[in-house]
Amino acid sequence: MYYKTAGLDFILTIGEREATIRPYVKLGVVYIFEKRILDQYRDAGGPYPATEIKDSPALVPSGGIGFKLILSKNWSLKVGAEAWTSRPVNEQPVTVDYSGKAGLSWMF
Repeated sequence: MYYKTAGLDFILTIGEREATIRPYVKLGVVYIFEKRILDQYRDAGGPYPATEIKDSPALVPSGGIGFKLILSKNWSLKVGAEAWTSRPVNEQPVTVDYSGKAGLSWMF
C-alpha cells in the first residue's frame, strides 16, 4: 500500500501543562493525493500477476486519540492512533484506514 497525503488537524489537549500524562483528541481532514494498493499472490507454482488498484484524489475526514507522557524535564513519549476514511464518505463502500504512532522527544 502506498499513500501520498496532507492533512490539517485541530488537536485538543486535556490536562495541565505540567501534568505527567496529557491525553489528546484530534479531528481534521486529509487530502489523499495518491493511493495505490499492489496485491500479488504466490503459491507452490510461483507468483501470480500483480494487481494494482488506484483510488482518485479525495478530501476525507480524519480523527485520532493519544497521550503524551512526560519522562523528565527534557524527555517525553508521545503515543497515538489515527483513522481516516479511505475514500470520500459519499462513495461506497466506506472503509476506514488507520495507523499507530509513537515518538520520543528530547528538548535541549
